Amino acid sequence: MYTAVREITHMLTVERPGSGSEVNPVTSAARVVLMIVFMNLIFSFASILSAIAMTDVFLTLATAVAVSGIAMPVLVDRVTEFLERNRMHEVLGLFILLIVGDVLIGEAGPEATHAMHD
Repeated sequence: MYTAVREITHMLTVERPGSGSEVNPVTSAARVVLMIVFMNLIFSFASILSAIAMTDVFLTLATAVAVSGIAMPVLVDRVTEFLERNRMHEVLGLFILLIVGDVLIGEAGPEATHAMHD
């Protein structure tokens, strides 16, 4: 949710030339790579949990994880090009991430309460 809000805010911010927002490219690249690795770990873990919730068949689970793991690096360039041409789809995706995060947090409270009392 934090990343979605930050990216939406960044997209809405208009940068003016010479505003002093220059960033060290080495620090930026390292930070970007670490953020990508971190987000991939989170989404991979969430995907595995979703797959476990949908099936008890290990072969189906393993196949889904393997296919998604192969599809991500293969399709990343095409998805990036599409999003660069269609910025509104990027905004829509960020808002969907924000809404899904909000719903998951909203559902977690009552579920945690029920789990503690059962």
